[in-house]
Amino acid sequence: MLDTHHATAKAAEVVDSEASRDMRILVIDDNELDRQRVLRLCQQAGLAFQPVAVAALDGVDAVLGEPTFDLVFIDAD
Repeated sequence: MLDTHHATAKAAEVVDSEASRDMRILVIDDNELDRQRVLRLCQQAGLAFQPVAVAALDGVDAVLGEPTFDLVFIDAD
């Protein structure tokens, strides 16, 4: 017989551990104030995150070897 209670509890543990993990956020912007503004907005939104900020696309090469990012902000101009 399938133990659905145990399976449901196990699934809830996986979801809880994923939800409690900090998001990895990459911010690419040449303006320091804009990078800070984006991170401040993330904090105000209640996100738990590990920020990585770079000033230009050149700096992205250095962080590409790191674990994946959950959210990326890129300056359009």
